[in-house]
Amino acid sequence: MRFEILQLSLFYILNFEMRYLKTFLAIVSTVIIASCAKQLPKPSKEIKSILVIPAEVINKTQMERKFDYIFNFQSKPDSDSWYGNNSPQNDQLFSVRSNLQQDGNSLTIVSGLSPGEHRLFSMTENPINVRNVNPNTERMRHRPFVLEEGKVLIYPYELRYSQEFKGTTQMFNYSRKFEPLTDQGLKNIKEELKQYKNYELWALRDKIAEGALTEQVTSTESNKIPEKFTSGLELDVGVNSKYKLSSDLTWLSASGEGEADLEGNDIRFVYIAAHGISWGIRMSEHNGKDSTATSYFSIKVTENTPYIRYDHTLYSNDNFLLEGQIAAGFNLVTVEIDHPELSPNASSSLGFMLEPSIFTGMEIQDEMLFGLGMSYPLDYLKGNANWLYSGYTLNYNYEITKSPIVFLIFRFSI
Repeated sequence: MRFEILQLSLFYILNFEMRYLKTFLAIVSTVIIASCAKQLPKPSKEIKSILVIPAEVINKTQMERKFDYIFNFQSKPDSDSWYGNNSPQNDQLFSVRSNLQQDGNSLTIVSGLSPGEHRLFSMTENPINVRNVNPNTERMRHRPFVLEEGKVLIYPYELRYSQEFKGTTQMFNYSRKFEPLTDQGLKNIKEELKQYKNYELWALRDKIAEGALTEQVTSTESNKIPEKFTSGLELDVGVNSKYKLSSDLTWLSASGEGEADLEGNDIRFVYIAAHGISWGIRMSEHNGKDSTATSYFSIKVTENTPYIRYDHTLYSNDNFLLEGQIAAGFNLVTVEIDHPELSPNASSSLGFMLEPSIFTGMEIQDEMLFGLGMSYPLDYLKGNANWLYSGYTLNYNYEITKSPIVFLIFRFSI
């Protein structure tokens, strides 16, 4: 009997000790893993430079994060030019799994890239704990960055992932986007890197990586990453540019009204900067004839318009873009009026351009977007011309209104 009691006591003691040991080992393992994660690799023949990509996860649900991401890098080719190297094979890319938390900030340490020029070519979205969703790889459009031997470079943009419930249901929305890293964010990352093991073995770049993001990457309830050319060149060619002229002619006690269609061309050159801002120059010329009882007035309108435009993406996926735009600028206008029996008359004026528009385009090459745009000019022109005819003043007053214009648009990423 005593032996059985002793046996039972030993069993409970061993069982308690094993549970305690398991708990202790779990805590130790967690500490070890955490300490290992918070370290930089040591410089070696294989590892000569480091890239740090910051990330933030905002998880407002009680579920685990549903997507994970892999960064795919391309190194600058031996030809010393990126042109013509926009479709590398998968085996030509260097891939790194992102280090994302379930909720909170993290740093992805990329140590497999050699010193030199590289770019983040694509990003692969992998579903985790999600059914009936396939991995999706989308092309990125970031400017290249340069790694230097013995130095750590902080990427200028932060990957931000958010996940939240849809109302009171168990369905969820998610989004991810790259946003510019602020000065405070850069300072915080520098301070965090100082806590990493082996930090003292590397030199930290004083400034954030040069270069600008040439797209905004966003997504909600979708596996597509919209692409947006927010740094590039654009050519707009009007295909039906028409103006309507209304005139009022007075001479002595006689008066008359007339109208004319002015047809011509409208060509625009645009530089697409960051954050949806574009700068453009518009050059147009329109001609027409306003018939009178015995003859006609020839009208020629020439415009040169420097303007600024704001572009806002309404919808986008992997190769389609729908964009709303609003443009404003100063319109330098020259109006020339001629009549067979009168001397030529020319006048110049400075007006204001205001023009909302909409653009839809398809990507036809890796670096080119082709589409159509529709502009709705809100500005108009008013003026008058005077002649001395048979000893009396002849007045010709006119007003020119603009019709909606369809454009062929070619957009090139730079």
